[in-house]
Amino acid sequence: MHPLFDTMHPRHRQPTRTELQLLKNENDGLRTEIVRLRRELENREGAVGRLELLLRERLERIDELNAQVDQLRHQNKKLDEEAEHWAQLVAARCAPEEQQQSDPVLQTARAQQPVDNGFLGRVYARAPACLNDVVRALRAKRAVT
Repeated sequence: MHPLFDTMHPRHRQPTRTELQLLKNENDGLRTEIVRLRRELENREGAVGRLELLLRERLERIDELNAQVDQLRHQNKKLDEEAEHWAQLVAARCAPEEQQQSDPVLQTARAQQPVDNGFLGRVYARAPACLNDVVRALRAKRAVT
């Protein structure tokens, strides 16, 4: 029971103006508190909504990056397989020609071949004769891509 009504007689009586004013002031204070709490709740709900949106965006970005990492891993695997293939090809072709490296006539012929100044040209100039096919294949591939 409210403290103002403790002193009331068991029969109903009209509250005094002072009592009414006190109740009105208390009621106004409670209304103000309710408005403040509602505003605070709305602000927090808005902040939660913004955080949920941010979380969704970040999770989508993480998924995109994971997909990109998977794609790059797949590309790396293919490149590793291709490099292994080329290494096996070079090893298979160079084995019998290593003996020809010491022949001065073949070395002179290789030195007279046209060579560009790029990376593949330097490889072509220094490589054993068996690598010429590999360098040509790489040049052809570079021209296509």
